[in-house]
Amino acid sequence: GHFSFLQSRENDFRLVKEMGGGSLWDVGVYPLSFSQAIFNAPLESVFAWGKEGNQSVEMSCAALCRYSNGRTASFFSSFETPFSTAMTIFGDQGRLEIDHPFTHLEGASTFRLYSKEGKLTLLPFDQRELYLCEAEGMEDAILNGIPNPVTLLDTRNHIRTVLAIDESMRSGIPVTL
Repeated sequence: GHFSFLQSRENDFRLVKEMGGGSLWDVGVYPLSFSQAIFNAPLESVFAWGKEGNQSVEMSCAALCRYSNGRTASFFSSFETPFSTAMTIFGDQGRLEIDHPFTHLEGASTFRLYSKEGKLTLLPFDQRELYLCEAEGMEDAILNGIPNPVTLLDTRNHIRTVLAIDESMRSGIPVTL
């Protein structure tokens, strides 16, 4: 997956390390959390590369993540390339391509399912406001006692993963969790 845009605003908080700046923490977490949700498992190891800008935060990040049973995910995030966001999921029966999974800035998302023979099927889905599901989930938890689908353990594993990616970028070596 990938998520990028041209960061051109001076003095933006995204460029301040002490405020969690850098492309990884701002937009890289989206394809990463998508992968974590697909695999429903914590990361085993990661090798990541970053390109630091003048502000001492990484302006671009690329990571190769390994999960259990030999499953892998890779993602790219950047403040240096034009806006783009997409995810592709590969499996033994084909692949699923999703345009704009994290924003609706340039129109509706498209889900394209390709069979292993290459046959394309467009998958319909309900268009919803960005972040509406999160607000509805919070409402259900507070008012109806329905557990949030993202658990505290999921959140802790996600932060642990982001910290491991950051460590790998800084050290230049793979990090095992």
